[in-house]
Amino acid sequence: MTGYIYDTNGKETELPGLMSWSFDLGLREPCDSFEICFAFDKKLLRTLHEACDFKAVEDGNTVFSGRIDEFEVEICEAGCTVSMSGRSRAALLLDNEAEASEYAALSAELLTERHVRPYGIECSVSDGLPTLYGFSVSRGESEWSVIKRYCMLTGNPEPRFTPDGTLLLGRHKGITHEQSTLSGAVSIRHRDRRYGMISTLLIKNRSTGARYGVSNGPFLEIGGRCHRIVTVPKTTGAEAMRYTATYQIKRSARDCFTLSFRLPEQLPMLPGDTVKVNSTALGLKGTFEVIRVRSFANGAEAGSEITMEKPI
Repeated sequence: MTGYIYDTNGKETELPGLMSWSFDLGLREPCDSFEICFAFDKKLLRTLHEACDFKAVEDGNTVFSGRIDEFEVEICEAGCTVSMSGRSRAALLLDNEAEASEYAALSAELLTERHVRPYGIECSVSDGLPTLYGFSVSRGESEWSVIKRYCMLTGNPEPRFTPDGTLLLGRHKGITHEQSTLSGAVSIRHRDRRYGMISTLLIKNRSTGARYGVSNGPFLEIGGRCHRIVTVPKTTGAEAMRYTATYQIKRSARDCFTLSFRLPEQLPMLPGDTVKVNSTALGLKGTFEVIRVRSFANGAEAGSEITMEKPI
């Protein structure tokens, strides 16, 4: 694994060999993050102070790209080291406040022009993202919140970043992995949690009186009973109400039916990929979506921890 840092002018500096690293990639908050450690040389200090971006490369492929949040130099009997940490480019969207505004019609093109590209972020927009009518940006709202709400109200997956720092909007199909992926797992863990999951949801428009209901069929089938009522502003149209209801049901099911495993490999898959599971040991069969990948290496061990969930 090779690390590089960059200043505001794009000047690249290759870091000394990494002694340890950890990359945490996911589909949701908190955003992707990294931690690395390498040997310190006093000639590097000024370069470290001026650096703002980080990139990690393995076998010619970028495995992480993001912003530097912090570094710390430690000099002790064991030696001189630098510990550095940061987040993906989502940090630029999370840390910056969007200007309060009203959009009569907000398209994917206008969204990226106003809320993504001003921060130097490349964006890949899938086909078929609809225009959203009557969209408001509240004072104090982050750019990330604006983009996330747009995706939610148009019925699309939450935005996510690729390892090279490209923002994905819309539906981007990941790689499908077969059962053989789990054959080398060091450990496997399955969880089925019920509390917090919504069984039925009613969306109500406070002004027009419009109502829309949605049910979580799989949860109802196992006796789930948790009803919620959500009131939306008068500007919320029927389509947005339908997507809001579906989103709330899916959000309540987060981390409720998960499968986690550990592999002795670095980044064997990415968030957004799917895994076809047929575990005879667990008696579990189905297709799961990868929601988080943590890859790590240090002097004692190396591997990846994968977390997947069963889509509803």
